[in-house]
Amino acid sequence: MEISALEIEPDPGTPAIAVSPRTANIVNLGNQRQFYAVGMFTSDSVTWSISPGIGSIDAHGLYRAPCDTISSDVNVVIKATSILFPSISDTVTIKVLKEIPPVRMNCGGAQITDALGHVWAADYNYSDTSTAYASTNTVTGVLNGQESLYQSSRFIYRYQNGTFRYDLPTANSPYNVTLKFANYNATSDSVKMDVAINGDTVLKNFDIVAAAGGVQKAYDQTFKTRVTNCHMLLEFIPKSKTALVGARINAFEFEFDSMATTGINEPAANTNKVLVYPNPFTGKTTINYTLSNGSNGDIVRMVIYDITGKEITTLVNAEQYAGSHSVNFDAEGIAGGIYFYRLQTGNTVSNGKLIVVK
Repeated sequence: MEISALEIEPDPGTPAIAVSPRTANIVNLGNQRQFYAVGMFTSDSVTWSISPGIGSIDAHGLYRAPCDTISSDVNVVIKATSILFPSISDTVTIKVLKEIPPVRMNCGGAQITDALGHVWAADYNYSDTSTAYASTNTVTGVLNGQESLYQSSRFIYRYQNGTFRYDLPTANSPYNVTLKFANYNATSDSVKMDVAINGDTVLKNFDIVAAAGGVQKAYDQTFKTRVTNCHMLLEFIPKSKTALVGARINAFEFEFDSMATTGINEPAANTNKVLVYPNPFTGKTTINYTLSNGSNGDIVRMVIYDITGKEITTLVNAEQYAGSHSVNFDAEGIAGGIYFYRLQTGNTVSNGKLIVVK
């Protein structure tokens, strides 16, 4: 058999678009997920769209979940459509969760799981100027298997003359933010700093050793805040003129404040400053608070609640004026665990965590 001529042409194939990833597509409010489109027998150039219009997606396939709360979980269809062949497309589904998960960060350390089963992530989304350090020194006053949280830290040197920060995406909501500190060395490093949450200074010239009552002692402080721009911003600003370390944080967590009120009459957070020392404590502690300039002759209430929201005792219920005040809390007759104070005067409220060690 003889062949006088042979012609070979490439098979153009069947054009198609494939979107990835195709599995484990779950995203929390305020977070994002990257998608990719791969063209088969066609260009990778696509247009992106979503349905329903919950969140947004850009020209590069980056999906951003909404920042504002939603009433239920929502399945959002991500669609890539070929530019060369508009009839060709592919879709995947991503689930946007209504729940706002807590964020727990082990600053400068590795991921751990404490005795309560809470996972504390190795830190991320911190400014580049900061430094991480971890020690094995013993720290006292620690609950729930969390000692390693106080043995590591992220810090900035004083001579760097700057601020270091954490900038974390999250939903627009009220939160309780707990900052965890300890001077894990045997001698004081004389750190003094300001701490700001979402632009509001919550600690001024803060001295970790003085607040904790000594070196190698844990100290926690909880503040209320509200996120309105899809980001939780924590800033640490050196204030000491002599210390080597300018500012430091050992760990922090923030979680949705389910007790916060809503509406136009919601009390303002962190206008009145509160400092509890010591905290954690075994018997008695002192709650120091400063009323804002607007607190002139208002009725001031300081109430202690347990973790279920049950009222334990009222420490203050009296007319007080702007300035510094203090009140003692005797925990001798109650069980060890986590409690909360609520300081309210007029339309201003401050909440915080108390840790009773038995």
